[in-house]
Amino acid sequence: MHISVFAGPVFRDCNVLYRGVPVPEELWKVVVMVTPMGEPHCTAYLLSQREVSDELEF
Repeated sequence: MHISVFAGPVFRDCNVLYRGVPVPEELWKVVVMVTPMGEPHCTAYLLSQREVSDELEF
């Protein structure tokens, strides 16, 4: 089975800046795979790290 994972940040105007660089509160992830029978499958996620970033001191 072959699996590919793509991921990246979701930047918004309301992101907190750290040393002039925006820190995204959300991340996206897409997982694509081909089963042993040759069928493609895909799933996508929008993940939040807001609870973690609220605890960080910038």
